[in-house]
Amino acid sequence: MAVFSRVPFVDSGFHHVGQSVRPVFRGQLQLADELIGILGFHVLPPTRSAGAKSRNEDLVAIAQIAEESPHPMIVLGDMNCSPWSPYFRDVCRTGKLRDARIGFEISGTWPAGNPIVRLPIDHILVSPEFSVTSFSNCNNISSEHLPVLATLRLAE
Repeated sequence: MAVFSRVPFVDSGFHHVGQSVRPVFRGQLQLADELIGILGFHVLPPTRSAGAKSRNEDLVAIAQIAEESPHPMIVLGDMNCSPWSPYFRDVCRTGKLRDARIGFEISGTWPAGNPIVRLPIDHILVSPEFSVTSFSNCNNISSEHLPVLATLRLAE
């Protein structure tokens, strides 16, 4: 996973949340007088019952972190579920987040090598303080997933 920002991070690191097998990137950006929280992650795929259980628990923990944050939040990563999944909807509802794709083309990100059956499982979610001015998939970078790119604007 890579997180790029034109604004430098004032705090960042990888941490385990809940019962997560994989660490979650947590960072903060200073934008004018506002701290912005960032969560980046790649949850396990639900290919077996243990993977599904882990993914679902990790998504609950991530949503709770977003919900408890006193700062505007950007939550992004491979959620291993589509926007039509009840687990995705729960993350948005609990975390008070919205899908940055809304209002833009919904196109798949995985598997990158098969454009016919790609699923949108890589997401950028934002708290209500943000407006999204653009959202798109990027070109294949020799990964199983297409990168996603959003331009966000913090309300003044």
